[in-house]
Amino acid sequence: MIKNILIIDDEVDLCEMVKKNLEAVGEFHVRICTDSRKWKKCVNKQVPDVILIDVIMPYLTGPEIVKELEKDILTKSVPIIYFTGVGVSAEECNGHIYLEKPVKIKDLVRVINNV
Repeated sequence: MIKNILIIDDEVDLCEMVKKNLEAVGEFHVRICTDSRKWKKCVNKQVPDVILIDVIMPYLTGPEIVKELEKDILTKSVPIIYFTGVGVSAEECNGHIYLEKPVKIKDLVRVINNV
């Protein structure tokens, strides 16, 4: 079964590269949201199976968005993977997985398949 992945990250080039590489595996359909203010529209268009989210973005941070996702009945059970180039404390992750950029695609695929 194809997993629907949503990437919420302001780094357009990185998002496109990750999308291309994940879709090449043949197990994933990837959508990208590069404006943190539009995350609700992206999520509501099709609730994803997994969300990859950056921590630091303009307008809203990843943890701010995750708090809202956890409150919503449609998204509170969606696995979230923090995908960022900055350090994140265990408290900030609130039980979610954290991957540091850059990450090897094979490692990202393994983590996605295990959530």
